[in-house]
Amino acid sequence: MYLNRRDESQYTLAAILCCMAPAAHAQTSATVALTSEYSVRGVSLSDGRPAPQVGLAWDGAEGWYAGAYAAPRLVLGERSGVTSLAAYGGYAWRVRSGLAWEAGASSTAFLNAAEYNYREVYAGVMTDHLAARVYFSPAYYGYGGRSAYAELNGFYPLRERFKLIGHAGVLRGRGSPDRYDLRLAIGADIGDINVQLAWLHRTSIGALRSPRSIALSASYSF
Repeated sequence: MYLNRRDESQYTLAAILCCMAPAAHAQTSATVALTSEYSVRGVSLSDGRPAPQVGLAWDGAEGWYAGAYAAPRLVLGERSGVTSLAAYGGYAWRVRSGLAWEAGASSTAFLNAAEYNYREVYAGVMTDHLAARVYFSPAYYGYGGRSAYAELNGFYPLRERFKLIGHAGVLRGRGSPDRYDLRLAIGADIGDINVQLAWLHRTSIGALRSPRSIALSASYSF
């Protein structure tokens, strides 16, 4: 059992850390979700308001995977009502030690705010309960400087339907201070619905304020 290959610490929809076994056959799934705050790497893109998301994911029998998702009603700078569209794809393979490695790429576009579009490549390693990834972008959120983001995600089963979920990430970009973000959540499976209550924290080197918030999310996969 491995962590979801596209965790979402970076994307709220994909970050609903559920466990999954490598598919014996190709599998396709869809997810709909609603979160009280859409946060990307510690930064709210919904101005503290609820935001829906929808997504599709495909896992091939040979280790290839791909997916896409959309998040409307976002806020970027002075613009509101922005829709985020993203697609990703990659390859994961398991080694004898029990580890799984992966590499892939993603592209994120914003309707009516194309100047924020960006692309990334990433690589990672996973175990049953932990996943570490490093992302590289030539122009993160449209900025001219290169950036790198490293994250560690994990979960610990509390009871049959409950999990303690954690995330820590650091973003480093040329010409801007390093930024750190944390996410600690309790997740519960209620039938086919996954519910999470999360504490979010973000800070930058030299910042006078360190934003914190609480987010509640629910998702349904089929």
